Amino acid sequence: MAQEYDKIFKENIEPLILPIANELLNLELTQENLQEVPDTLQYTLEREPDFLKRVKPPDGSDEYILHIEFQSTDNTEMIYRMAEYYAILLRLYQINIKQYVFFIGNKKKLKMPNQMSYENFEFKFELIVFQQIPYQLFLDSEKPEQWILAILADFQGDEPEVVIDKILNKIKYANMETLPMGKFVKQLDVLSNIRNLQNIILQKIVIMPFTYDIEQDLRYQEGVVIGENRGKEIGKEIGKEIGMTLGEERKAVKVIVKMLSDNYLDIAQIADIFSVDIQYVNRISLALKEEHKRDILKKDYLSRQIFTLEEFEELFKMEK
Repeated sequence: MAQEYDKIFKENIEPLILPIANELLNLELTQENLQEVPDTLQYTLEREPDFLKRVKPPDGSDEYILHIEFQSTDNTEMIYRMAEYYAILLRLYQINIKQYVFFIGNKKKLKMPNQMSYENFEFKFELIVFQQIPYQLFLDSEKPEQWILAILADFQGDEPEVVIDKILNKIKYANMETLPMGKFVKQLDVLSNIRNLQNIILQKIVIMPFTYDIEQDLRYQEGVVIGENRGKEIGKEIGKEIGMTLGEERKAVKVIVKMLSDNYLDIAQIADIFSVDIQYVNRISLALKEEHKRDILKKDYLSRQIFTLEEFEELFKMEK
């Protein structure tokens, strides 16, 4: 899971670093005053740094190396890793080095030290804890890459549902193509797991009219909950109103089919997730295997306009 978080930050690192560094670190960075560090350095280091650039300040002051790491776990060994980076970089470049660790995990107070002192040796790096940063700071940005970071910040007493609604609405109403919209929603889905908020994210996405294919973007194999807490109004008898609008039931059925097809969860587990009677899920399961059951379900869904005939035939392809 930590690798997924690293991947998201690496994908977004360039558009993220400049506004974050200027806003949070009081650095004056532009693309013009950043220089690439030679690739040969990567072979020297055990692990590739998240962000490493040589900075030429616009005011003519001394150049320096800027090194930034994103950390999702409270690792007490981080101090030694940063010191190792520092020593190698200092040996190679012999100029000032500025090091920052952004902690994006689900903690405000950390055990991770950011300084150490031994005889004839002292070392320190700057530690920035995301949950100590007001989430509105990220939402006020013009960059979607920063909007999704609000999920990791300090909610300042606001309920998670309120913050998540604000993030999703920023994405929903932004003027962007379907593909990048799906990318940011998927990344928000992954990052939300750091704070155990993925259930809420998925519930919101199911009922919001995003124009991309949710079933392809979300991480069902992780066993995430989509319908949790929705089921209080769901009926126990198949064929009766189940507490969803037609649009919501349509999306829920597609997700159930996906879960059954992937064989990740059994029927009872899926029924528990959606808080529906086990027969509701079993009916869908049988329709994927038996033509007679499939025809019965088709009549129900077509009569209630859950799916068109073409959509149903595509979704409920008979297993060979």
